[in-house]
Amino acid sequence: MAQHLVFQTAFPGDLFLSVPLIKRIREWDPDARLVLACRPGLGGFFLETGLADEVISIDKKDKNQISQAMRELRAREWDTVFAPHESVRTALMMWRLRARQKVSFRKWWNGLVYGKRVEKPSAFPDALRQLSLLTPLDSRLAVLFAQEEVQELRNSEVKSGLVDFRLP
Repeated sequence: MAQHLVFQTAFPGDLFLSVPLIKRIREWDPDARLVLACRPGLGGFFLETGLADEVISIDKKDKNQISQAMRELRAREWDTVFAPHESVRTALMMWRLRARQKVSFRKWWNGLVYGKRVEKPSAFPDALRQLSLLTPLDSRLAVLFAQEEVQELRNSEVKSGLVDFRLP
């Protein structure tokens, strides 16, 4: 059985903005086991709603807990690891995992860690940015992202009736 990991240990808001990505992973590979790595106390929602099959808590303030969680993650082989968070620390953690493919946003320095790197669509709201991580693997989603209706959601071309996400 395929096993995918979404590694989103950023702030709670960032985690909840990853719901569209997680839902689409479920549609893209419905028989796979989906594991979510996130901050402690936030995974219950994902388990209760069936978005994740398993949650691994990672407390970034507790080095022992990070080591324990990383041992658990390194003990498995992953089909795909999705890392929406772009930090160096996250990349170093992902470097140590065994996975067929690792996906994140393109940075000048992260090519050795991630085999599939997506150009971050900065003009989109964050939920769509995170969802774009699946486009190199999900051809239907890639086609959808290329459609004009989705492109109209970009912040750079604010049109009547759309929200300007650039405003504070």
